Amino acid sequence: MLADTLRAARRFYKYTDVDEPAAARQWQLQLCRALGLTGRIHVAGEGINGTVGGCASGTALYTMAMERHAVWGQIFGGIDFKSSAGDASAFPNLFIKCCTEIIALGRSPADISWRDCGQHLEPAEFHRMLLEHAAQQQRQPSEPPGSSGSDPEDLFLLDCRNMYGSLL
Repeated sequence: MLADTLRAARRFYKYTDVDEPAAARQWQLQLCRALGLTGRIHVAGEGINGTVGGCASGTALYTMAMERHAVWGQIFGGIDFKSSAGDASAFPNLFIKCCTEIIALGRSPADISWRDCGQHLEPAEFHRMLLEHAAQQQRQPSEPPGSSGSDPEDLFLLDCRNMYGSLL
């Protein structure tokens, strides 16, 4: 079948409560093996993060299972999967592990919780906000920071991709 000769990769993460990371890891291992996928997945009490690759039909079924599984779909459903033409060749094996953090920030999830995050902005909105701030600074360069309510000095961009994730 043509779809099985096409290669695809899916990148994803979701911060969510995972009460049984070891059970989620086991399910991920069985699912990926059954679908012939390779990649890297981290499961923690704070969620899941990974990249999987394989045939197009296998990655499509993986996405569907994450959304619709009777148990895990309730936890992992709603992930914004990023697709790319490729086969996750940066990950020739399947590596799934339980860990403390799904994205290594070097701080305990008890110190930095995903529940206490700031407002997520889409790229266009982030760019618009920066342009508005620049225009405002040209009109009123002496205005103290923070007085506009949407001061870019209060913003930060956090990109946690590793070398492989930024290339896929």
